[in-house]
Amino acid sequence: MRKIISILLALSMLVALAGCFPRAIQTMSEDSRGEDSSSNSRSNPAKAGKTLIYNSMKESYDAFELEITLVEVLRGGAALRLIKQADNYNDPPPAGKEYFMAKFKIKALRSKNDEEINPQYMFNIVRKDGSTYDDLGTYVSGVKLLSAMYEGATQEGYVVFLVDEDDNDLLIVFPEYGGRSRLWFSGKPTDGRDDDYSLLGDPNRLGSRDNPAKLNETANYNGVDLSYRTYEFTPSFDR
Repeated sequence: MRKIISILLALSMLVALAGCFPRAIQTMSEDSRGEDSSSNSRSNPAKAGKTLIYNSMKESYDAFELEITLVEVLRGGAALRLIKQADNYNDPPPAGKEYFMAKFKIKALRSKNDEEINPQYMFNIVRKDGSTYDDLGTYVSGVKLLSAMYEGATQEGYVVFLVDEDDNDLLIVFPEYGGRSRLWFSGKPTDGRDDDYSLLGDPNRLGSRDNPAKLNETANYNGVDLSYRTYEFTPSFDR
């Protein structure tokens, strides 16, 4: 009798364990799509290279699930160099401003009713004091920007902003609008914040305001990088 009871108990345990397998497999499958986003916050933003999951499938609109990875952040001279190389007719930043570029890799995992997903205008920049920029992105020609996508697609592209030059410790938030759970990414440049690229070249070049040419010195002017008055000449003064 005891033997029969032992066998029955063993069988019941096997059945219970078997019921756990599908859930375990499902959990492993979900986790493999990206890292846990529960610890992500404004005070603990994701750094470049970290993949997070954004899920708004329970929402009545813009309902989708995305896998989002911050690839790189460029600003200042590094961003301006890339933008001007992409298209020389892109406008230089206004006085006191500089370009801020964040590159993301996004995979569309799910979309309710197979609706279009357009992440380009869902990002925004948040200042250290918690305020945001009014503009939800700046268009520049020739640069691979994020674009509309559907379930199953994967893309890499930039979001571009104009930010104040003295604005440090910026954060990137997705999505910017609504009361939904947000993802936070670090706005710290991954490379080249100190890039000295300038539309006017080296600020310490001979003939600049900080290093004016003296009598009998030859200074070179190069305006070929400008979108207007693109010419180059070498004046020489002998008196």
